[in-house]
Amino acid sequence: MKKVLKTVVAFVCTTMFVTSSFASFGMEDKLNVAVDTGVNYTDNRDSSNYDKESTTDYRVGLILDGKLDMEMSQLSYFALPYMRYRSNPAVSQNYTQLMGSLGFEFKHRFTEVFNMSLDERFTYTDDQSVYRAGTGEQVRGDQSYYMNIAGLNFDYFKTQQTKFNVAFGNTIQEYRDNDVGNRSDRIEYSARANVVHQFSTTAAWELIVGYKEYDLASEGLAQKRDFGSTLAAVGLYNNFTEQLTAGVRAGVQYQIYKDGDIDSNAAPYASLWAKGYTIPTVRINGELSHGIADAADYPFTSVEYSRINLALNWELTKKFSFVGLGSFEYQDYSSSSSEDTVPIDLFPKNKREGSKEIGVAKVALVYTLKESCKLELSQRYECSDSDVVESFTKNDTALVLAYEF
Repeated sequence: MKKVLKTVVAFVCTTMFVTSSFASFGMEDKLNVAVDTGVNYTDNRDSSNYDKESTTDYRVGLILDGKLDMEMSQLSYFALPYMRYRSNPAVSQNYTQLMGSLGFEFKHRFTEVFNMSLDERFTYTDDQSVYRAGTGEQVRGDQSYYMNIAGLNFDYFKTQQTKFNVAFGNTIQEYRDNDVGNRSDRIEYSARANVVHQFSTTAAWELIVGYKEYDLASEGLAQKRDFGSTLAAVGLYNNFTEQLTAGVRAGVQYQIYKDGDIDSNAAPYASLWAKGYTIPTVRINGELSHGIADAADYPFTSVEYSRINLALNWELTKKFSFVGLGSFEYQDYSSSSSEDTVPIDLFPKNKREGSKEIGVAKVALVYTLKESCKLELSQRYECSDSDVVESFTKNDTALVLAYEF
């Protein structure tokens, strides 16, 4: 925890120093400072299907959001440290905990037709181990982890109608508890190239080729969970009206597993998305997708998913706005692991195949007291129903006040 605190303090101090330095050279800079405080109640602290425990969390945080504009470059950065107090922590949890995230995005234009961007985000979140009351039996290990997400992107505009893009990414998720990390740590490497060509005033097609390498912890398994996934897809999108843009992508994903006992496989990839507004004050986004991803649940390897996401933002008045978010995901675990090498007792429900359905819905009402002060009341519901891992339902109610200096 001291390491996290030192990292946050060092980032904040460095950010202010760099901002002042650039400003002294006459470069345009902007630094926004805000605080937020709030309370969050949940009826299922541990996302468990049994012995549910409710708790109320109180938080206060600092928000630093800055930008430096140079002639050919732009640097955006942020730091979001906050302190949380939990009224009913689990046996191994602290009443108070410091958490947060920080990062930056750097954009540079080499020429009028060639530019790049580099982004970085570091996050620490606290979700420590849970024990069954009265027995001392561990229900869940320490889930506290560090996550670092980095990306590098290049754009080349061959003509006004044709653009080439190359992107690289890296994600590292490392748990503080070694026992949990031995089964949940993950590293992801990705590379993608695509070309987009606008063939009319409203429509364009694209070609996509991508590769992802998943390095998944598999301590105690006879097999390795690592695998690589190659994507080849084509896409088409169109601006139907000033209020509606929609697109579709279709292709195939091919998986090769590090463990030879798991057969390579191909699966269809598809994505259908739309965004727009019915009236100027109502904005709607939606996406329906299908593909292959790494499995979050040990000891499974990969999972085939179908997912739908919806988002609504409605400005009711100048003071009030309504936000609605919803998602549903179906996961198929029928080919996620080798049946020959993994003992059945390592699977959460002693089942090698099955499905998992995850539904999330959130509504929020935002009141703008004035331009620098906002109050948000939200309600979130989550439901996970699974044949292979634990099922649960969870309700969260939150009230947050944010003030910008």
